[in-house]
Amino acid sequence: MKFATTTTYLFSLLSFAAAAPATMNSSTSSFEVISLPTEPTTGVVSKRQNDFWGVEYCNAIDFSSNEGCRKDFVRPYTCYNFPNGFINSVSSIRLDKGIACSFYVGTDCTGYALLGVNYPIKDLRQYGGSSTALNDNTESFICWTFGC
Repeated sequence: MKFATTTTYLFSLLSFAAAAPATMNSSTSSFEVISLPTEPTTGVVSKRQNDFWGVEYCNAIDFSSNEGCRKDFVRPYTCYNFPNGFINSVSSIRLDKGIACSFYVGTDCTGYALLGVNYPIKDLRQYGGSSTALNDNTESFICWTFGC
C-alpha cells in the first residue's frame, strides 16, 4: 500500500516537473505561461530542488484556511495562472524567503499588477484602488529570485 501511494505521489510530481515551462527569454523578453495543476504541488519538493519556490495563497484574509489555502512550488521567471477555485478569489499571499512576485488582474500575467511583492500580504483589500482592486480579482502571477 505504501509503495502505491509513493508511486502515485512521484508520478504526480514528475507530471508537474515535466509540464514546467522554460524560463524567461532575455533576448525577446517573453515567457511561457502555464496553468497550475489541479492538485497542489506540495510535499518533499524543496525550494533548492529543481529551482522550485513556494507560493501560498488563500481565499480569505489573514491566511484563514476555512475558505481554502494552497501552496504550490513554482519556477522563477514563469507566469502561472491561478487554478480553479482561486481565480478571482485570492485574499492573502505568502512567499518563500528569497523570491518576489507580481500578481496580475488578468490571465497570462497581463493587466494591472501589484509588482515586486516579497513579504506576506494578509489582506489584499489594502492594495489597489477602486477600479484596480486586487482582492478577489487576481488571475495570474510571476516570481523571481533575489537571494536567500
